[in-house]
Amino acid sequence: MNRTILRLCLLAAALLLLPATARADDRSFATTAVQQAQKLARFETATGRALVRVDKRGRSAIPAARRAAAATRAQIDRALRPVRAASTSSPGGAAVKRRFVALLVAEKKAYTTVDRSLAAFQSGDVRTGNTLQARAKKAIERVRKAAVKLAPRLRSLIGA
Repeated sequence: MNRTILRLCLLAAALLLLPATARADDRSFATTAVQQAQKLARFETATGRALVRVDKRGRSAIPAARRAAAATRAQIDRALRPVRAASTSSPGGAAVKRRFVALLVAEKKAYTTVDRSLAAFQSGDVRTGNTLQARAKKAIERVRKAAVKLAPRLRSLIGA
């Protein structure tokens, strides 16, 4: 009888500790995600400025813009590693993680399209360049809007 009571007490204690562990894992993931997003923002800004320079200066600024887009894609890869490695314990945390990873992957694809459009402009294919540029702008805008929607959920995981 005493062993049964002891086991029930241990089980109850373990169940009480689970939510705290889940919050800690979700908080750790969210903190990692926010840190990686902040690092990535610097590269996004640099690529945006390089694209503005292409609009102002023309073909001579394309190589630098392509390097900036490549650096942004490389930073996305560097951001994906710790985010994917971070564990979550709650279903809500896992859903936020899946969405965040999907956004990073979509953003990388958009910056690949940016690079393809710049390559088309560089080779003189303006029609293809314009088409790809419009596609990339739409994709980046979709990612930006989805990130704005996801931000409160990330903040709630940090504050949980």
